[in-house]
Amino acid sequence: MLFKQNKVDLAIEQLSQAIDITNSLDPKLLLLRGKYFKKQEKHQDALADFTRVIELTKNQSPLNNEKTQKLTQLTIDAWHEIGLINEMFGDIENAFSAFNKACELDLSSTQSHLALAKVCLQLFAKSMEQASSIKVNANNNNISPEGILQTALAQLNIALNRAFSIEALMLRATINQMLDHVKDCILDCCEIIAQEPHHLEARLLRGSMLFAQNKLLAALEDFNTIPDHPEAARYKQLIEHKKINYPC
Repeated sequence: MLFKQNKVDLAIEQLSQAIDITNSLDPKLLLLRGKYFKKQEKHQDALADFTRVIELTKNQSPLNNEKTQKLTQLTIDAWHEIGLINEMFGDIENAFSAFNKACELDLSSTQSHLALAKVCLQLFAKSMEQASSIKVNANNNNISPEGILQTALAQLNIALNRAFSIEALMLRATINQMLDHVKDCILDCCEIIAQEPHHLEARLLRGSMLFAQNKLLAALEDFNTIPDHPEAARYKQLIEHKKINYPC
């Protein structure tokens, strides 16, 4: 552990020397140092470097598309890192804003879209606790609880259009359940189960949706796949009760 810490310290020292030589004008070096600061849990120093990256990339005028793409990726990475730090410290509104800015620029990957969707679920929980809309950016624009979920759904759709992800599918299934999109929720669970037949969360969620639709045999099939789960056991008892008292 000490060896790893010494390596991080050395990396920061070397990067700081290189940054001084460039008069703090190289965003790539600053981004890298910020990530090392984050490893050291020097989060204010990390935020300062990531913010500086955004300032530098915004003010540079590249002469070719390749340079533009590299600068844009540095900006995306910086916003994403800022979002992660804000989320770590419970500043969900600013995490939302940071991930949202990364998503606006990110036309190819999925990490920021997935991160934004996760933060949306935290925002939704907070808005339900407060029974009110949530302010999510510097302009104090409000977003309703349902609007938060719709934003999450949109981000997950983008991510899944770019790359298959069990995690993203499970999040989308959960949000579809929260929005009462029963058919879409079941379809997402089916897609997960096709890849991972014993996926606990997908089996439990699909089973509960099928139970609510009174499709008891189909629900029972899901719950029998995860027999040791207490919630599955509870549903199986309910199904037995229904079959005894309301036989088909």
